[in-house]
Amino acid sequence: MALKTQAYLSRTSGGLIEAQMENISVGGLYCRCSARFDEGEKLECLVSLTSGFHAGGDSYLRGSARVVRVEPTGDSELAFGVACEIQSYDILPPNAFRSAFSSQGPS
Repeated sequence: MALKTQAYLSRTSGGLIEAQMENISVGGLYCRCSARFDEGEKLECLVSLTSGFHAGGDSYLRGSARVVRVEPTGDSELAFGVACEIQSYDILPPNAFRSAFSSQGPS
């Protein structure tokens, strides 16, 4: 399903990377970001879902994923397309974003 929205990726070594979500399905996601990931790398993701999934505001999908493909996009800011297999996820209620990655800030 096409879902162009804000997303954040986090490596196990730390640091939060802003990304642009392009699409998502039950099994995977594809986004564009400025950081290069390695195939097989494990990461955490946080995806802003549009209003309407929960009454009272935006909700977020927080999940664990494994990178399955990385490709250059030709975009100077969002230089890499990253395809991931979703391994597990939770839907967070509105206003939960601040605590989802509370120990990390955007890089």
